[in-house]
Amino acid sequence: MTKLNRRAVIQVLIVLLLVLLLAFWALGKSGNQRRIVHQGPPEAKVTTENAQVPLDETVLEAPEEMSQAPPEQQKPIPQAVSHSGWFNNGAYEVFGQVQNVGNITARRVRAHVIFKNIVWVKFGEVESLIDNPTLAPGQKSNFKVAYKGSGAKDIRTYVLLFTVAR
Repeated sequence: MTKLNRRAVIQVLIVLLLVLLLAFWALGKSGNQRRIVHQGPPEAKVTTENAQVPLDETVLEAPEEMSQAPPEQQKPIPQAVSHSGWFNNGAYEVFGQVQNVGNITARRVRAHVIFKNIVWVKFGEVESLIDNPTLAPGQKSNFKVAYKGSGAKDIRTYVLLFTVAR
């Protein structure tokens, strides 16, 4: 080996030795301060205003309740499949297609559009029924909403929401 290679090998070995020493020092230092965690007895309970909950048990619903779908999961969910909007003949028009992706029929579905200017400040809002306001699960319908107020040419973007009658 040349003199340059020997120096490089020695330097690498010294660096490795220092790293090992630092690692052992860190392990030895944390080893002196061991943290002991004790689990309470199984009968330990946390008392709240309404109930007592065991510390070491998971709270589960009764098996018969878990098999039934909660009512909040049984709902219509109108969702935009496609939409577009632009300024046309003095009005800003938003149109597209909506689909009920929920698991029950959606009745009186309305398209609610919030129009905003170039700095995202609310400019106005319009709401109207979609073409077919009753959508069965999986069914689609077209919609069109137009803002015909003064300054419609200043609208740059919109927020599209759908509402369903309860």
